[in-house]
Amino acid sequence: MMGLFEQLRDNISRGLGALQGRRPVNPEPVAPVAPMQAQAAMPDSPWLTAWLDEEDFSASGLPYRPNEWFSLAQFRVPEDRQVQIRSGERRIRMYLKGLAVRAGQNLGAPAARNVVVPNLIETRQASPTLPTLFHPEIAVWALVGSNWQKCPITAINYNTNTITFTEPAGVTSNTGIEIYYTHSDGQFRFRVLRELGGIDDSAATAFNGSFSALHSLEQSNLEAMWAWANEVNLVPGMRVSLEVYTTNVPMVWNDRANHYLHIYAESRKLNVLDRSRLVKMAELSARNNL
Repeated sequence: MMGLFEQLRDNISRGLGALQGRRPVNPEPVAPVAPMQAQAAMPDSPWLTAWLDEEDFSASGLPYRPNEWFSLAQFRVPEDRQVQIRSGERRIRMYLKGLAVRAGQNLGAPAARNVVVPNLIETRQASPTLPTLFHPEIAVWALVGSNWQKCPITAINYNTNTITFTEPAGVTSNTGIEIYYTHSDGQFRFRVLRELGGIDDSAATAFNGSFSALHSLEQSNLEAMWAWANEVNLVPGMRVSLEVYTTNVPMVWNDRANHYLHIYAESRKLNVLDRSRLVKMAELSARNNL
């Protein structure tokens, strides 16, 4: 699979071959040859492994909206890097959680509580012994005073969508209980955005699917896992937006949710000489790939 600079050479013009330090090869000219275009950027290191994890994404700041696509989180390309996800890549693991909010019961002492949530789904991850504070599919938090406290999970009934946990004493807020859990409601997609926030609808979606299918996959099996559909080459001034569409299950991006995102990528240092032109060139390349 060709990298960004090789693609730009073929898809944009022979003059862009300057990005790789090559002079364009022209037939015997019958007219004066245009001068070679200045380089937009130069690679400053070899390609290295660079996993994209949940820590690389930050909350978009947009509120959840049911039955609409919205950006849950975004990855912004560092100013000195080029990042590439190759077409056909299967080293992908994703478990994204929905949110159910309940009022605290202002208990005098900790007690078991059952909560029914919509669209709860069991994944194929290894399940820990209950009770536990650390479950790969579910995290329950309680607001005690001004501090969020993690609650032990004591039972899960996937048939009835019921989660049982220990609520601590003194949870008084109407939104004092947060339950994060893997779900089967709706869809997700990754889209490539320009720095100013515009989306090229003709060439933006790089990877997408339903939560029901995603959370049912044996993701540790590379043969079973979906392949990344379209190669993505990212340069400074570009972002990847993780967008979701759900009906019954709100979603937010924060540390308490404990989303899991692990995508194999490659990265190399980039000496940017003309940032504006580099982004435009990358967009042209993206149209051809996506």
